[in-house]
Amino acid sequence: GQQAEIIGPGAVQEASAVMIREGGVYRLSGTAENGSVQVCAPDAQTVKLILDGLSLCSKEGPALRSTGGGKLILTLSAGTANALTGGAYSDPQGQSSPAALQTDGALTLNGGGALSIQSAPQGDGITAEGRLLLLDGSLQITAAGAGLCSGEALYAAGGFFTVDSL
Repeated sequence: GQQAEIIGPGAVQEASAVMIREGGVYRLSGTAENGSVQVCAPDAQTVKLILDGLSLCSKEGPALRSTGGGKLILTLSAGTANALTGGAYSDPQGQSSPAALQTDGALTLNGGGALSIQSAPQGDGITAEGRLLLLDGSLQITAAGAGLCSGEALYAAGGFFTVDSL
């Protein structure tokens, strides 16, 4: 069923995707068995997503995707369990499945909650074209491809991480 809730000023629903078009702070909670969150705010704007008991499964492509070069911050609400599952995808150029969580810019993960990530077949867990900062939280990744990928640098300063890359 679809019982997800997104709270924030620049979020709009488009079919099975929630589009975030402005920088700001957004709280995501609930469940979506066939949905995704697409962040497409301007490059100069930072988007902070607070995951507060979110379970999001995409049937096609990333469960959470951020386009452009802006900064994305994921905060795991203390004591919550969150899950992102990516779906299979192939484009006309033959690109393999993308990551379950994919961003064209920098990604920071923090907070006192837990996040479970499951990739699509041949997909990665988390891919950030910019820096990937893991500051806190509990992270469990199961990926057919790479568990964690960064185009610039990967920094792990705290938290608990388990990565199973098949």
